[in-house]
Amino acid sequence: MDLQAVVAGFRGAAPLPGLANAWHWSPVRGIEFAGALSADGQRLLQLGGRDSFDHELAVATLTFAREREKGIFDRNPFLGALDGFRAPAGRRRFDAVVGVAPEVHRFYRVELPGLTPFVRLTFPAPSITSGGSRCPS
Repeated sequence: MDLQAVVAGFRGAAPLPGLANAWHWSPVRGIEFAGALSADGQRLLQLGGRDSFDHELAVATLTFAREREKGIFDRNPFLGALDGFRAPAGRRRFDAVVGVAPEVHRFYRVELPGLTPFVRLTFPAPSITSGGSRCPS
């Protein structure tokens, strides 16, 4: 699957400044997504927000996920987390990134079922060591 072509075809999709092979799109007002190709170009690492999109946090989260994707899913291939994330200054205390595999999230299963197996959802989270909620593993 040509992931770049698929994402470029999303309504309102545009390159995500600050990260190569990454995009930002908003299918409807108030819901925004950002996605980046994995390091090997075989998956789309994606995050989303509702009335809360933060460009700098999205770039930082997707960069971390791209660079450390294997580590996020090492202990559990379906739902994982990895500490060591550094959120941009002034953001809530996030110091981990969580990843959700397509077998769990089933995102796009209705509108683009062929895309679903290639998407891993990611999001920043507080880690166990920061006193936040327990990260899934």
